[in-house]
Amino acid sequence: MRQAGRCSGAGQPYAGLGRKASQGFVWNGRVACIGKDLATPLHWKTPSRILVNSMSDLLHAQGPDRWIDKIIAVMWAAQWHT
Repeated sequence: MRQAGRCSGAGQPYAGLGRKASQGFVWNGRVACIGKDLATPLHWKTPSRILVNSMSDLLHAQGPDRWIDKIIAVMWAAQWHT
């Protein structure tokens, strides 16, 4: 949560997903898909190993299936990556 707190300001990836508290950044229970970054691997020409969910849970109960569908579509379209 500390790392997410550093990226939670206005315009940052985790904006609106938590709040500052006396013990630090606290998740508010909301989930979000950062769609603007989803197609980025399609533009990388050099094969790379990609960590899809470094600070999240792809299969979280609150995440709609359409998010998973979009992520898998990018994986399929960019098969030169691992």
